[in-house]
Amino acid sequence: MPDREQLNKQHGLYSREFLIKAYTRLLREYRLAFRDQESRFLYNTPKWSRVLERHEDGTPKGTWSIMWASLPETGYYGVKSVAWSERPSPLGVCRESSLSLYAGSIPDDPVLHRYCGSWGANELSMVRCGLMGLLAFELARGRELDDGDVIGFIGLGKVNSAVARVLRVLRGVTFLRVLASSEDSSIRANERLTDEGYASLVAKRGSLLWKDCSVVYTATTAHEKSQVFRVVDLPGVTTIVAFDSGYLLGPDFREKFASVSDYPEQSLLYATEEFPYDRSARYAPYSLLEVRSSFPTIVAYLYGVALADIVVASVAWEEGLLR
Repeated sequence: MPDREQLNKQHGLYSREFLIKAYTRLLREYRLAFRDQESRFLYNTPKWSRVLERHEDGTPKGTWSIMWASLPETGYYGVKSVAWSERPSPLGVCRESSLSLYAGSIPDDPVLHRYCGSWGANELSMVRCGLMGLLAFELARGRELDDGDVIGFIGLGKVNSAVARVLRVLRGVTFLRVLASSEDSSIRANERLTDEGYASLVAKRGSLLWKDCSVVYTATTAHEKSQVFRVVDLPGVTTIVAFDSGYLLGPDFREKFASVSDYPEQSLLYATEEFPYDRSARYAPYSLLEVRSSFPTIVAYLYGVALADIVVASVAWEEGLLR
């Protein structure tokens, strides 16, 4: 079983060849499995998610989720579970993923069962986030990103770092605008990105630097109502992709931006958890596969679909990275 050092040495999960194969399969399988409501329920059960602990304002600080999916074209299927907690630990936020991948119709022969609870599932999950971030923009806007696009990031943890890496490998993106949890952390993150070869600038709330961005990715949380972003905090931004913690974006984003989702029915089930500061009924997301050329502003909310995990795991298995 290869360890993290071995995979990094091989550039395995982030090699251009691997990401091209995984993204091509993801686009094909996603279009088949999510083409209509019947297909969505057939190939992807809505995520079962429970909040284990909350902050005083209602935002989660610990959850447990389970989801199942099958791939209509290649026949792989599997189960993904994720538990995370903000309780203090030497590693900061504690996140534990497990993933079982099955091939064909042999339910007692899990390809990845031995990786349950290991770093392997967590690494696959990060690559999945990067690929879904790219897919969300390109389906919602009907075009590919390229090396002339400027990308914004709010939050620079593992998820957005994976997105930046995937966008660079697959689309040559190097122009970034970044905002971390504090001014100091934004500066440090910007220095790190610059050292890695990105053309990166720190953009504060309300900065006109945001208007340069083709898309802004957010993977962070507002634990107090005063921290919630308003539309005026991101002037000129027309496209946003929000991972899990969509509740960073305040109610006016549901009013002034069209909402789209990786799985609309699933997102509606957990809307009150995603938006604890927004109890209105305005949130009725479109599917990523619906045509929205007339929508000037869009937020794509990615609450997570197991299909993406199964795609990445199946390609990793075929390429020998998980044997």
